Amino acid sequence: MSTMRSRKKDQVKNPSHYTRWAIEPIVYIMQNNFEFWRGNVVKYVSRAGSKIYDGQDATQSEITDLNKAIRYCEMRINQLQGKEPNNDK
Repeated sequence: MSTMRSRKKDQVKNPSHYTRWAIEPIVYIMQNNFEFWRGNVVKYVSRAGSKIYDGQDATQSEITDLNKAIRYCEMRINQLQGKEPNNDK
């Protein structure tokens, strides 16, 4: 049981797809007081190519994270243009 807890704790506190950097993305995001959308762009771009999603290979997983980053950028652009963030038109 303690092995399972250690493994879970490690995945929560030290996920390998973030700890490979000299500064973890969350630390960088928080120390710079980034807005939610900007922080998520940093997060998804930073882990692209490192986190493998269930049912996806490495390439598909990297594309998924890059598409998530693009989505947050698109939502911010919509907001700047006076549209609803989720406005896809």
